[in-house]
Amino acid sequence: QNDGRLIDQDGGNDQDYICISIYGNKLNAIIRKNSIFSVSLLSETVVTDGIFHTFAFIREQDSLYLYLDEVKEVATGMATFPFINSTPTWFGCTGWAGSIQHRYSGIIDQIKIINSAVLPQNGSYYISNELQEDIIGLWNFNEGTGLILNDISGNGNHGTIHGNPEWVEH
Repeated sequence: QNDGRLIDQDGGNDQDYICISIYGNKLNAIIRKNSIFSVSLLSETVVTDGIFHTFAFIREQDSLYLYLDEVKEVATGMATFPFINSTPTWFGCTGWAGSIQHRYSGIIDQIKIINSAVLPQNGSYYISNELQEDIIGLWNFNEGTGLILNDISGNGNHGTIHGNPEWVEH
């Protein structure tokens, strides 16, 4: 069981929070409105099976969706609110309280954060790749060396690599 974080943005109880992690060998997505309320979505499928998986966590107005390998795993409703958090976003761990914690012990191939997705009737989803203005950040995790994780979206959301990552080809 790995309690590692894939994506984590937490500024403490006074800020909004989003976390996508592995919990109980399943994919877990949490979104919180400061300390007022939070919603958690846990996949039905085990993701620590040694197989490469893709996922999407989609918030569309008052609904949340968690997709695994392009299939909707779980969905729920929640109150609509603007997500406001000015703290850094962490990939592969959390930097809460000034120390690196909850390291993810798997391979991260790509992370894309966008402003839009289309949810068709067939249960799959389509991410709008064609609209450059919708892409907030795109990281391919293929630098191989160095301490910079380059945002190739053109938006300049480059990251700093902490620790000693193991770069792998797959």
